[in-house]
Amino acid sequence: MPEENEDKPTESSSESSSESSSESSSESSSESDVAGSNVLTELAEIEEFEWKLRLLRWGLFVGVLAILVLGISTIWRTTIKSTAP
Repeated sequence: MPEENEDKPTESSSESSSESSSESSSESSSESDVAGSNVLTELAEIEEFEWKLRLLRWGLFVGVLAILVLGISTIWRTTIKSTAP
């Protein structure tokens, strides 16, 4: 009888160790899934920010160009008016 009691804890400890190893492997796979989804989320955010940055650059370019055109046209009109008889 004492031998049976000694065997039971070793069986349960071996079962618990196999369960813990399977749990740890499932945890590591779920962690890699989470890490993978984080990477995909970050890549999507980067693409979105790239698009917004490109739009901002073009907006600034068009804005500066519009201000230059307005300034040059104002100077041109002033010059034409001052030279008119």
